[in-house]
Amino acid sequence: MGAWEYEVTSSDRVFYVPDAERQKVVVYYAGKHPKAAPTPP
Repeated sequence: MGAWEYEVTSSDRVFYVPDAERQKVVVYYAGKHPKAAPTPP
């Protein structure tokens, strides 16, 4: 499964990867909207 993005405010984003097996998400970026989408580690 790929990475997902959630718009918190008009300028803030959270990027995460869901882990359905463990029923958790791994947040790998939270902050101002970047010009290019960050990639998960």
